[in-house]
Amino acid sequence: MIGSFYGSYAKGAMIGSFYGSSAKGAMIGSFYGSSAKGAMIGSFYGSYAKGAMIGSFYGSYAKGAMIGSFYSSYAKGAIGSLQAPSPNSFLTELTIRTALNMACGHVHPVLA
Repeated sequence: MIGSFYGSYAKGAMIGSFYGSSAKGAMIGSFYGSSAKGAMIGSFYGSYAKGAMIGSFYGSYAKGAMIGSFYSSYAKGAIGSLQAPSPNSFLTELTIRTALNMACGHVHPVLA
């Protein structure tokens, strides 16, 4: 799928796709509402994610190798993360999403 929009569940290799809640597979520039597993690059996560992460945003919990990632409350892995002032900060996540969306030229479903 390329530039596709998903309401809740999707599997496979996705590029520039939007997900409402759950997704599995290799993801690039994808947006996730709550749960995702796999190799992620420039992806957005609401709550839980595992795998190798680069430039990803997490709402609460994440494990793996992290580079330039943003965490609201809890993170394990490599250095290069920015710790948000408060756990599960919706405003922080919304601000981060807005900034990256503008840079990437995408509009997140939540922001639409």
